[in-house]
Amino acid sequence: MTTRAVVPLVAAIVMSGCATAPPGAGNEVTLPPGQYGGDQIALDVAADGGGHIELSCASAEFTGPVKLDPGGHFLTAGSYTRGTGVATIQPPPSLPANISGRLDSDGTLWLDIALRDSYPLRSVRLKRGAAPNLMRCL
Repeated sequence: MTTRAVVPLVAAIVMSGCATAPPGAGNEVTLPPGQYGGDQIALDVAADGGGHIELSCASAEFTGPVKLDPGGHFLTAGSYTRGTGVATIQPPPSLPANISGRLDSDGTLWLDIALRDSYPLRSVRLKRGAAPNLMRCL
């Protein structure tokens, strides 16, 4: 084989490797759908991976799916809205938030909600399938 014949063959082999997904790429673990409950918090993760968090005097939302690292940790962007406890003409504005945490193998979810570039507003423990214990704002 001449050098001219080898170069296109090598290029074809290299380019075919670039077109395939890396091993395990389709096996990503995401935050499973379902309801999670805890003290003064409820989380509902939809089938598409998006979530709605209900707090006693606030709420938060994120889109999904939310990918978990091998240790069950995650970080996703979302929004946080303070509650007022009374009906208002204009609802409070949503603020950009980071929602992070860790899902343990027993279904315990450790969750932090923080405004962007700030310390967590709320750090909580939830359990998958548990009923939330919410008190409404007055």
